[in-house]
Amino acid sequence: MGTAPEDSRKVAELVGIKTFTNEFIAYGALRDLINNRHKLENYTDYFNGTGSWSWRGDNIVLNITNETLKGGIISVKSEVISTYALCGFSNFGSMGITLGSIGALVPNRKQELSSM
Repeated sequence: MGTAPEDSRKVAELVGIKTFTNEFIAYGALRDLINNRHKLENYTDYFNGTGSWSWRGDNIVLNITNETLKGGIISVKSEVISTYALCGFSNFGSMGITLGSIGALVPNRKQELSSM
């Protein structure tokens, strides 16, 4: 899709969250990643690039402030691609809504729809 290789696992996780729950929960997780990137940028700017930080698993630890950015960060390009990848209603809940709507339009064929 064009995401950075180091971000592909996190972007895939966002798409998985969207597919099995819904896009609102996935956008919430994306929001956390974006906020983490902003916090890391502010941290490094405040300490003129000398503020040390390290990865601890998927998390980033800001050593001077002892703050943990849970889930880490993704690049700006991956944020944009994720935003578009999460758009739409392609998840299991939406399939139920669609089948229910079609069933209301053609009630005599509900038996066929339920077999889908």
